[in-house]
Amino acid sequence: MSKKTASDEVLPWMTVVGGAANLAMPDWREYAADVGRALGLEPSYLALSVTRVAWLPTVLRVSAGVPWPVLVLPLQRLSVPATPKSGPRLQRVLLASDGSPEIVNAARSLAGGLRRQGIATTVLVVLNVGTTPPIWEGAGHHAAAWRSETTRRHGYPNHLEVVTGPPEERIPARIGDADLVVLAWHQVAAEDRAAVVRAVIDDGAGPPCLLVPFDWMKSNRRMWEPVGSATAVR
Repeated sequence: MSKKTASDEVLPWMTVVGGAANLAMPDWREYAADVGRALGLEPSYLALSVTRVAWLPTVLRVSAGVPWPVLVLPLQRLSVPATPKSGPRLQRVLLASDGSPEIVNAARSLAGGLRRQGIATTVLVVLNVGTTPPIWEGAGHHAAAWRSETTRRHGYPNHLEVVTGPPEERIPARIGDADLVVLAWHQVAAEDRAAVVRAVIDDGAGPPCLLVPFDWMKSNRRMWEPVGSATAVR
């Protein structure tokens, strides 16, 4: 089977990059395969034999050069997410959202798809000055209604967290024990761009991270929806 081009409707592919030592380990290969099965993506592997200094720019360059998601495994030899008694290694996924329609629609589809597989999903919404509603905190009716609507729009994830502040600081601080972090990005690897991606991937010591291009996400998010569903956010 040949890979589809960027102009095709569906690109069910995922490039897996990681330190050469990790990609040589069967456990990491099994983890990547579990991610691929959960997301409906077929992995191809690219081992990077680079230093910690070269790790981040190399990963950004590779990720910016393909039109589909890239699963970034750690550079350093870290333990693989523990295998449960039954089921895949992928058990806890963190999706970062800024509340924009593109990310909300993709998060809605992905959260629903993962939930149907028994994979717990946390959506972390990071608000800024321009996206923070007048009343979103506290126990009042308006705050509760806003939170309920935000949960619905993001596909009823298992957990919803809402914070304010710089996303490049708030997201890494709340990764916790996630088995996978999902980030959308515009595939611009310039030094003054992709601050969140840089902060999460950092020196290769963090958790696995799936980088999803915005262009791919807008065209392919429905692959995570059940046949016949209509989940567009209005």
